[in-house]
Amino acid sequence: MNKLIEKVKSGNVKAFRKLYDLKKDDGFQVCLALCQDRDDATEACQKGFIRIYRSIGTLKEPEYFESWFYRIMMNCSYDLIRQRKFDNIEEKQLIEQNENNAFYHTNLILKSLEDLADGYRTVFILHFFQELKHREIAKIIGCTPENSRSQYARAKQKIKEVLEIKMELNFEDI
Repeated sequence: MNKLIEKVKSGNVKAFRKLYDLKKDDGFQVCLALCQDRDDATEACQKGFIRIYRSIGTLKEPEYFESWFYRIMMNCSYDLIRQRKFDNIEEKQLIEQNENNAFYHTNLILKSLEDLADGYRTVFILHFFQELKHREIAKIIGCTPENSRSQYARAKQKIKEVLEIKMELNFEDI
């Protein structure tokens, strides 16, 4: 991977295409987990790769690419979320689509992520969805691995509490 990064840094477009092919799914998954909308995630991921292409020359050491990559994808997602702040999808619309299918429950879980503080949400997404180790997460967000573990545990507890409340409310309406 380091050789590929060096080629991209030297301006090799084919190497960037290969890097894109290798990392597009990881980037999209991070963006989707944060944006919670496929179209927004696609847009954030595209902006992330454009930012990577334009600024890869600033990456000092290729071994730091992974954390740099995830940070850019998260920042592009947060930028898009801020842009669309007032265009929130109402939870009621999700319920009306189909209360009893997996899509609804997946969206309920993703919506519960919105109730988390940014730090908790970031750690949860990186560990749970991206399956990164806490020491990798610590490098990405600039904390200790212990702090990452603690934030992950708190995030899980808060998600559990939110889901219990939302599930109770939905079942009471039936």
